[in-house]
This record gives sequence, structure tokens and C-alpha cells, in this order.
Amino acid sequence: MFENELKPIFEVKDCFKLTDRGTVLIPGIPAETKPPVRVGDSISLVTPEKKVIEAKIKSLELVNYAHKPEEIAIPICLGKEVEREDIPKGTKVYLRESNENQDITSQSTQRR
Repeated sequence: MFENELKPIFEVKDCFKLTDRGTVLIPGIPAETKPPVRVGDSISLVTPEKKVIEAKIKSLELVNYAHKPEEIAIPICLGKEVEREDIPKGTKVYLRESNENQDITSQSTQRR
């Protein structure tokens, strides 16, 4: 993994499992992220213990906040292949730079 190929997106504050969908990472992609992050993009997760997990974004999630947060972010779902237990708080999420020209392959939302 070459650091110059990775763009930091966010640090995981929490995650949860959606039945039949997969693991969702919170807070998610900051709304102002450039280039835009899309479904199907490859990401690298680096845990506090420096374990690297390669994954693809399966969906972007819609969150209905009870109170407006300081920063608006879009949680991402990694699908069923990544377990909640594999991603501790403090895990850093990086976008693979080679994703910039990929098209959206599918997208779904989930209200929470």
C-alpha cells in the first residue's frame, strides 16, 4: 500500500450491522469530499493496530438526525464481507486514488 495512492476520508467513530445488508461506518464521508466518493469505489481501512482491510463501498446510507450534527456526513455500507468486529473505533478510512473516474454501479439508501 503506497500512501500517495490513498486519500484520507474519515475516522470511524462507530459502526453497526444492518441485517441482510452489511456493516455501516459512522460518521461517514464528509459532504464536501472531493473527488466525490461513489458506490463501488475501493477503500482501505487501517485499524489502530495498523491492520489493513481492503473493501468496496456497497451503498451510501441516509441518516435521519434527531439533531443537526456539526458536520454533515454520509455513512457508508461495506456489505456483508466485512464484520463489525473487524472495524474498531479509530479506524481510518482511505479512498484509493484510482477511483476518480469510476461510474456509480448501484446505490441504495436506508433510513435510521
